Amino acid sequence: MSIHFADSHQFKSFVKFRMALKIVNHDYQSHLKCYLFSDFYDAECLLDNPFFRERTQECDLCMDTHEVKLMTESKHWLVRRHCQQQQPFVFKPKLVPTVTFEDVVDLYNKNKDVLDTSVARFYSSDQEVPDIGSLFGLKDNDNLKKKTGLSVNWVSKNMVSSQILRKMFPRPEFVPPESEVALEKTLYIDGPKSQLFEVIGGFYQAYEECSDVCSPLHVDLKEGDIVVFGPAMWRLNIMPNMEDTSIVYVGSFTV
Repeated sequence: MSIHFADSHQFKSFVKFRMALKIVNHDYQSHLKCYLFSDFYDAECLLDNPFFRERTQECDLCMDTHEVKLMTESKHWLVRRHCQQQQPFVFKPKLVPTVTFEDVVDLYNKNKDVLDTSVARFYSSDQEVPDIGSLFGLKDNDNLKKKTGLSVNWVSKNMVSSQILRKMFPRPEFVPPESEVALEKTLYIDGPKSQLFEVIGGFYQAYEECSDVCSPLHVDLKEGDIVVFGPAMWRLNIMPNMEDTSIVYVGSFTV
């Protein structure tokens, strides 16, 4: 089973990135010859800005949202409106893509050299699966299911790996053509009883400062559904996965 998640990416991270670069150029210019900075080309932020504060949320954007809209047609103007108003929605494609664990293993084996070097972060709940090589070394879903409770997530911020992943997870048709799609991609693979993800449902919950005036929103999900939400306003909590393997692909775009 597979499902896509996307968030309407805000500009905060780009601002922090530019500020970090400015600080590095100013404070560490004399040390540039001593360090190999190419290792940080894919980093989202090189140095935290201690003065940065999240913008206070405008709770009126979510207090009148009582349901998750369903979309079956690519209406770009409607996508822009939902994103700008921080209204989550679920896009149900007419042709549902089926992605199995074996499909991802095959993609990895064909692009192993590139993907092995594209890992920005990798988390695994199983010490016997410490990296993507050991994950895809399981080869098929039957072996994956033997790893009861296994949960992994793999973050890539590399342009080449992003192009490879797009072959399996193409750009959603509802994303406006002028929108910029972020390089960062995350792939979640969770086995039975992982306690983390399941593709049948979940609920949106507003951030804490708005939770007293904004109600949680339940959503039922099918394989291939694309869930879209603004991360500045909403968190998406997914119910535990108890029976089967789930594959979740996460990307973001600007509006």
